[in-house]
Amino acid sequence: MTLSYSRHMYAEAVFGQDLSTWIGCHRRAFDFLGGVPKKLVIDNLKTAIVKAALYDTLAHRTYEEMASHYGFVISPCRVATPRHKGKVERGVGYVKGSFWAGRTFRDLVDVNRQLKGWVMDHAGLRDHGTTRRQPLKVFEAEEKTALLPLPSQPFHMTRWKEAKVHTDCHVSVDGAYYSVPHRFCGQEVLVRLTDSMVDVFADHQVVASHIRSYRKGMRTTVRDHYPPSKVAYLEESPQWCLREAEQTGPSTHEFIRHLLNQAHPLDYLRRAQGILRLKRTFGRERLEAACQRATTHGVFTYQVVKNILQKKLDIPKPDAGEVAVSRAQKTFAFARSIEDFLDEAANTK
Repeated sequence: MTLSYSRHMYAEAVFGQDLSTWIGCHRRAFDFLGGVPKKLVIDNLKTAIVKAALYDTLAHRTYEEMASHYGFVISPCRVATPRHKGKVERGVGYVKGSFWAGRTFRDLVDVNRQLKGWVMDHAGLRDHGTTRRQPLKVFEAEEKTALLPLPSQPFHMTRWKEAKVHTDCHVSVDGAYYSVPHRFCGQEVLVRLTDSMVDVFADHQVVASHIRSYRKGMRTTVRDHYPPSKVAYLEESPQWCLREAEQTGPSTHEFIRHLLNQAHPLDYLRRAQGILRLKRTFGRERLEAACQRATTHGVFTYQVVKNILQKKLDIPKPDAGEVAVSRAQKTFAFARSIEDFLDEAANTK
């Protein structure tokens, strides 16, 4: 990248033209100049310009934010006007022709170290072909005061993404999940990412803000974003589950404790809550027996416990020998006494 202010310039070698590189080059160029030009005439590269047109040019949203932060005007080259573009690229050609020839470099850091020295000691002190003056001296004496002052804080790059609010009141961004007020479920929203924050926009308004997470699968949730019924459900915390399980029985307590001792216990909270709710339908003793059976087999899922209860596998069944002995030991008795039968026989004679 080269940035020329009048005849003075800033030059930097980079490997690509992605948005992060483009924004970073601007920041470093402004720091080098000690101020911000009021207008930047740029080529219509896709990183900066989304739509090139004579009157309705559309710049990248992040680049527009940077321009607003520093106060400069984005002025792309005119479409299909080579002479206008030539002025912008003249500095690039000068760097290629004058700096690169005959030099060797160890790495990119070494390239930019030598490039900075060349700008200050050669390009800035040469007699310019048009003005016949030294660009660096002209810049320091006449032009530097025309620059806009640097803001108190540098621009922090933002990135925008479109996302859909899922039925669980969260949007997924770069593998992490962030809550959004439940009234936006099913809607498309805009998400703005910075190095430290995630802001969600709907109808041009910020509706949710979160500290950015870089861990895949991480859920960042504000409880007030849930509907009231969901908030009540979440109040059954891991501590509540453990107390409820302990009151149910030792096997239930062991089962729930195993779930909540996983690496991410909140991911298993729903499962623990569901298992404890089975007590309302099947009772405390049966749930305890079902958890004992599941724990014995090393299976810790809601569906297994529910199947055990529905199929009555928690209720002990006697084996075949016990059934046979039970039948052999059975005795029978008359519903009426023998005297009743004797009296009836005497009366018939």
